[in-house]
Amino acid sequence: MFRKTTTQSSLFEVNNIFPDILSKDDWSNIYKNQVYPLIDEDNFKHLFDKAGGAPNKSIKTMISILIFMGMEK
Repeated sequence: MFRKTTTQSSLFEVNNIFPDILSKDDWSNIYKNQVYPLIDEDNFKHLFDKAGGAPNKSIKTMISILIFMGMEK
């Protein structure tokens, strides 16, 4: 069964532990607010429907890791 990523925030996010430590212009805030919502998980739904399982990690997280790996090369 395919499940989309929840929008619930974690108790251990940087903004919850240290409020206002990161500026609004920091790359991580820009990525979280502008790029992360653009990743469409429905494009990967067919990979998990036939197998009858759900991904172990969020698809958005896995795609984000691939983006960062590509930036390192």
